[in-house]
Amino acid sequence: MTERKRGAKIYSNDEIYRWLNDPKEPVRLLDKAGLEFERRILTDGRSTARMSIYYDSPNTDRKGRRYSCGTFPTDSIEGAHLQIDRMDALLAQGIDPNDERDGNRPRVGDGMGPEGKKGRRSGE
Repeated sequence: MTERKRGAKIYSNDEIYRWLNDPKEPVRLLDKAGLEFERRILTDGRSTARMSIYYDSPNTDRKGRRYSCGTFPTDSIEGAHLQIDRMDALLAQGIDPNDERDGNRPRVGDGMGPEGKKGRRSGE
């Protein structure tokens, strides 16, 4: 398994609030655990951050996937780090965390989207 990208430190709530409110800062931050914060500006002018992590899926020939850990400040940074720990435990067992979380819910490409079975568009 390839090692995921990591930043230099674990950010506190106060540091993330300051980053969210400073438009001069980059749109993305990466912490030491590999948690990525992506700034989102809402229509009412408030800022939030999507928290996610990239990993190599054991089920798709190590193709990179994103695992969503919530939105700051609605969800906590500590909770996101706990999700990462659970995710790492699943990956160590060869289980894709997104598949485990989503259960058997069909995804695009599983014959449920507009492409239909075997990649054909409906009506072809």
